[in-house]
Amino acid sequence: MKNSFYRSRLFKKQEAKSLRLAIIFIILSLSLIFGVIFFGPSVLVKLSLFLANFRSSSQTPPQEDKIPPAPPQLVIPFEATSSAKINLSGFAEPGVKVEIFINGISEETLVADNDGNFRLTNLEIDSGKNEIYALATDNAGNISQPSPKMIVIFDNTPPKLEIIEPENKATFYGLSKTIEIKGETDEDAIVAINDHLATMEAGGKFRYSLTLAPGANNVKIVATDKAGNQTEKELTVFLE
Repeated sequence: MKNSFYRSRLFKKQEAKSLRLAIIFIILSLSLIFGVIFFGPSVLVKLSLFLANFRSSSQTPPQEDKIPPAPPQLVIPFEATSSAKINLSGFAEPGVKVEIFINGISEETLVADNDGNFRLTNLEIDSGKNEIYALATDNAGNISQPSPKMIVIFDNTPPKLEIIEPENKATFYGLSKTIEIKGETDEDAIVAINDHLATMEAGGKFRYSLTLAPGANNVKIVATDKAGNQTEKELTVFLE
């Protein structure tokens, strides 16, 4: 008797459930029919795409970004400087954090703009050789490979400058108006004599042929190294 009562209740529940499903099916069918009549067959395609996208978005978890950004690129238009502070620029992926390293030590962090450009002013460097590179970090925390390393030499010592010949206040005679000026400077320096470049030779030696005018001739000799440091000397020679 008790079992019969339970079976009867179960049957009624199943019957009610089937009835609800039938009603829902009829409503959906009528909705589709009216949609096709009033909006055309395209409504079926849009509905199918909507349901497919909804199902995909609800079932597929968002993918974690594990791709690191490209290495940033630094732009430093010189290899040596006489200043303890330099300006540099570069480019990277837009919005990433760019961290600047000097000799393996993190010095500054900045953010690339919407075009991927960045610029840093008054970056302090060490005396002597500075190895500079950068890393980029995106919003997901992915870190790029290091940028190509650039070497900048900080040197504020003026180059040596020795005049071998002629002697100051030397006097020249005869028909020839051309003399040879010879000297020595640092190996990486250049020499200008009266604003004309001298010929550089091995070991920092230089020479220059100067045409004299009658009387006193003032000669300005300037040695400039790669960092821009200069040493200047002057001498006077006479042509009789």
